[in-house]
Amino acid sequence: MEPYTSGPLFVERNFYLRSAKTETIQEYMQSKKIRRLGVPHIYSFGTCNHRDVHTRFIVMPKYGASIQSMLEKHGNKFHIKTAFTLAIHVVEALEYIHEQGYIHADIKALNLVLGSGDKSSAPVYLIDYGLVARYKYRNGTHKEFVQDHRMANAGTIEFSSRDSHKGVICRRSDLESLGYCLVTWLGGDLPWDEFLTDPERVETAKEDAMLDIQEFLATAFPSHPPPPRELFDYFTYISSLEFASKPDYKYIKKLLQAAIFRSGFLCDLKVTFDSHAMLDRKAFKRIAERENIVPPKKIKRMIDGNRKPCAEYNEITSRVTRNIDKGANTSFEDFNWAQVLAGNPETIIRKHLGKRNAKVRKTQEPVTRPHSCPAMSELDNPTPIMLKLMMKRTAQRKRAESQRKNSRGNDSFVSSTLTYAMEEVIALRNLPTRRILRSSARKHPE
Repeated sequence: MEPYTSGPLFVERNFYLRSAKTETIQEYMQSKKIRRLGVPHIYSFGTCNHRDVHTRFIVMPKYGASIQSMLEKHGNKFHIKTAFTLAIHVVEALEYIHEQGYIHADIKALNLVLGSGDKSSAPVYLIDYGLVARYKYRNGTHKEFVQDHRMANAGTIEFSSRDSHKGVICRRSDLESLGYCLVTWLGGDLPWDEFLTDPERVETAKEDAMLDIQEFLATAFPSHPPPPRELFDYFTYISSLEFASKPDYKYIKKLLQAAIFRSGFLCDLKVTFDSHAMLDRKAFKRIAERENIVPPKKIKRMIDGNRKPCAEYNEITSRVTRNIDKGANTSFEDFNWAQVLAGNPETIIRKHLGKRNAKVRKTQEPVTRPHSCPAMSELDNPTPIMLKLMMKRTAQRKRAESQRKNSRGNDSFVSSTLTYAMEEVIALRNLPTRRILRSSARKHPE
């Protein structure tokens, strides 16, 4: 509730009506696949007379304590998990606001409040949209870099960005202000805290800080342990953004998450102030040594799952395991000798060899020699040892042929192989044959 003539509340009401409707927020959450978003909505708004003063009001959900009060309660220093978890939620809220075409322009702990604690509520909400402004025109083009002294030094000078001192607005301004908040949440001191009443001197100090970020952080944490290196990377990335550049929100959130993981705590996106979930030893060791891990070499494997013995291709590849070999999936329990024998394995092997030999004969083309060049053989000019072997083989071949001829005409050899019953049968068969031959010889004498 503020006086009717108050401009910031009017601007805030218009922002809620245009860009922070419940339906719009739900559609955005579904598209980004997130469950909760720290952007509030309003139930109602209007005007009334309060104690004879014409006032303007808006009705919002009831939230918890501010982050500023929690910071003072914990000695002006948050745990590293608390500070970076808060920053992650603020980045998610800023990503939504920037997609709607606005910037917040007043990021600080006093404008952050805790959620109600139920399942549908976000852990922290970004409030106070009285200084929101459009950074692009309605056609979608970004506004030009034109300094406006009327808008200069808007917001809280301690956390305002360098662009804010010049009266220009862009998306990197909100992220720069969040970086200054992170320094104070981690227990650091901003170098310009001693002369906040001099805006020009504060602007110069911020310009110098972004030119030498390492010196800036060393000055902000003189007697404290050094801040996480992700804070240095965060400021380095923000200072590299151009005026109209779209920030990489995904990369920023990964930086903030890495700071939590590397400190040994679980990034569960829960805003806690006393007890914090820690990583187990294995996970912490895995994250701590991630930079030293050499990417594994890709193992070359055979294209053909069935290994070929004595092949040169098998020597340069890794051993084919049972999972890779296509023919090795069958288990010993499924093997049955009865099925193998019933399939006549000798016939199958003979057919397979016949097909393979036929393929070889087809692929091998006959070698033709010119008629002018007679075929040369190693036997055309044999050595004495070769002649001796040739004569020996010829004698062996002749001896074998003579033995075969003798075995065919040797009746004693045939008779020796017959049994007594077989000889009687043969003798009975020969009797009528001999009688017929004798009778025919008598009828036709020579």
